[in-house]
Amino acid sequence: MNPVLVVNLFKDKSTRGDAFSITSAEAILNGLAKSNAQAVRLYGLPSIYAGGVRYKREPRGQGERWKGIRAVLRDGFADCDDLSAARVGELIATGADPGARVHIYRTGPSTLHAVVMRSNGRIEDPSRKLGMRGR
Repeated sequence: MNPVLVVNLFKDKSTRGDAFSITSAEAILNGLAKSNAQAVRLYGLPSIYAGGVRYKREPRGQGERWKGIRAVLRDGFADCDDLSAARVGELIATGADPGARVHIYRTGPSTLHAVVMRSNGRIEDPSRKLGMRGR
């Protein structure tokens, strides 16, 4: 079963709407990260860094699809939000950093980027490590 969550984010162009959308997206992705942690524990999944996964941007205009870690490993590619949620799940599951979380920030007027915020405040960018250029 593949549940679909329909959320209208980033429709309100005000500062308040943007803050709401980013906070909401982070909450959803951190929920996905917790689910990923359960999958890592249950299935003994490899790290995205060892699983042959590469960064790949989602096609524009297709809408946003957030994949769990099993789909990321199966497909062999994912974008920044999928990779960040997968990595946070790994860190939680292994106990390496139970306080890690997904963090989203704006990189341009219509561009966002998701990264891992470690509990010590350090930023880890799985997308860069897995082939994303720039940023």
